[in-house]
Amino acid sequence: MMKTLRYLLSLSLTLCSIALTQAQDRQRIRYVTSNANGTEEYLYRNLKGDFFEYASSTRPKRIKLTTVSKQKITYGEVYKVSFPGKNSVYKLTLEGEGLMCSNPNGSHQNFEAEDKLVCKGKNGLIEYLYTKSVPPRFYYNNNRNRKKIQLQFVSNNGAIMNMKFPGSNKIYKLNSLINGHVICTNPDGSKQVFMLED
Repeated sequence: MMKTLRYLLSLSLTLCSIALTQAQDRQRIRYVTSNANGTEEYLYRNLKGDFFEYASSTRPKRIKLTTVSKQKITYGEVYKVSFPGKNSVYKLTLEGEGLMCSNPNGSHQNFEAEDKLVCKGKNGLIEYLYTKSVPPRFYYNNNRNRKKIQLQFVSNNGAIMNMKFPGSNKIYKLNSLINGHVICTNPDGSKQVFMLED
């Protein structure tokens, strides 16, 4: 039990330091929430222009939201936004790695910060790697199979995470670079570069 806790603490600290380093150069933060029907919704916070964009897994084209107001609070920031040409106001509360959206109908959605990385391969295959830092998790899918698979943590050595797919013993070494990209060393020794999506 203690060994597992030490691994998780080490992994959390490594991912947090990587996230902090990346945040200094980052232009945009992506937030995601999963719905009961299997769809996902995304909010993108543009740090340079200080605005939000909205997209979903069923409608991937981003829509720039109109900022109605912005307020700093003790534990973060609150934005009130609306869709272009609409009067309904959504309240976005940012705190830590998360974002809570209060919808006009009174319902709430919790969004998590998530990095999406892309690797374009041969024969039209596009692979995706997703990372969430609190708690630390890695997910994989590709353009031929959209279902996200959570990778299992094996061990880590600094910025290199040893991961495997559920039910497999093959180890994939994920090396997080300072610019946010990830080099994946496959079990056969080949390497792939996953580029951070902006």
